[in-house]
Amino acid sequence: LNWSTSLCTQIGYDPTEGSYDASTLAQSVVDGGCDSVVLMSYATDGAAIMEALLAQGFAGSIFGADGLADAAFQESFTDLAALDRLIATKPRPGEDSAVKSDFESAYAAAGGAEGAIYTHEIYDAIKLVAAAIVSDPDGDLVAALKKTGINYVGASGTHTFDAAGDVLGTGYSVCEFDVSGSSVGFSCPKIWTADGGLTAN
Repeated sequence: LNWSTSLCTQIGYDPTEGSYDASTLAQSVVDGGCDSVVLMSYATDGAAIMEALLAQGFAGSIFGADGLADAAFQESFTDLAALDRLIATKPRPGEDSAVKSDFESAYAAAGGAEGAIYTHEIYDAIKLVAAAIVSDPDGDLVAALKKTGINYVGASGTHTFDAAGDVLGTGYSVCEFDVSGSSVGFSCPKIWTADGGLTAN
């Protein structure tokens, strides 16, 4: 990707260990004259590609998603210097609330999988539909959902449906690594939300 928003190259690969050549992938980026990379990867393949980009002299920006937006990502590297230009996003957790705490306790007690994704959101979706049905069992479900979905406090946050039936959600944390020799810092100094855009965290 170039900052002018033109797509300089697009490369797909199988992320299974041994199924890709990170050096070849990186060379395609360099040959394409790209000034930035959007890397949708897992930790192991992402680290290999980032190290190959550094080794081949790529000096642009690297952007990634939640697979890379974690302090533990550094454990996948042999050359930490490759981490220094990464900016990665991950979904922001909902604000702490009694509903969130109660759900997490009940989920853990029921043997819910640790680290499972979207559990809070699924819980809220089911609870919202159930609350709408209970509020107006013989009426219009869509109208009942709109009425129920105003400042609804759920496990994943507080939600209000817009005219299209969507919620703003909690947005994303924008994270980065700060590398100094063998020392690596990880922080998420900014957030992005649909209504507020990019702001300091």
